[in-house]
Amino acid sequence: MLQKLWVLLMLAILLPLPGLGEATDGSAIPPEHAFINDVVFVGDSVTNQIRRYRTSMRNEGQEIFGSARFLSAGAYSLYLAGFEHALQDEPTLFYRGRNVGLGQGLAAMKAKKVYILLGLADDPGLNPDRDRHRYTKMISQIRRAVPDIEITALSVTPITERGQSLKTTQKGIDRFNEQLQSLCKELGIAFVDIATPLKNEAGYLDGALSSDKKVHLNEDGLKILTETLHQYAREQLGIGKVDEAQP
Repeated sequence: MLQKLWVLLMLAILLPLPGLGEATDGSAIPPEHAFINDVVFVGDSVTNQIRRYRTSMRNEGQEIFGSARFLSAGAYSLYLAGFEHALQDEPTLFYRGRNVGLGQGLAAMKAKKVYILLGLADDPGLNPDRDRHRYTKMISQIRRAVPDIEITALSVTPITERGQSLKTTQKGIDRFNEQLQSLCKELGIAFVDIATPLKNEAGYLDGALSSDKKVHLNEDGLKILTETLHQYAREQLGIGKVDEAQP
């Protein structure tokens, strides 16, 4: 019996373990998936949709964001993200069963990278000075909590033409995103335009990509968003698009 255990132990030591970027079944993990492995997605109901889509794809045996984690809540806003602690009677983030401020949550999760998708709940573009102040305050809060974190801002996703309201319009969203891209350069953080691939020729969210004909995405819209993030990862890794003419 002892001899058999010794043989098994030696085999465990000698047999090679799966390498970095390799799944346990021996298949290679796409590098763009590995790039997102240590990301924490922060956001509102759209980010909740991304989380549910990842879970759905995982249940079908497809990994799209590796071991990325999520810290999001419906109707969560830039305004709320700027506070150190969660506010009472307001939409809040939860981590391990307790309410947390954004910085607190990221610190508790020991986050290395964060992708932020916020602004839709703040009437984007209606008050550009306020938008700028709120985004800057949030970034400062995150950096105080997790000084070495790598921050990437995602543009606010578009709205359908019929889904617009007095406070939430596509012009306002475009204004918000343009200012955000400029602000990211000033703050030294990355910016990813996930909005443009979701727009139709008129510049609104394509109704065929929306689940509610307003701002939320259906599976087709989430596929496009996912591919946009994968393409961004490939660009960061220096991997260009594959030439389809090659065998």
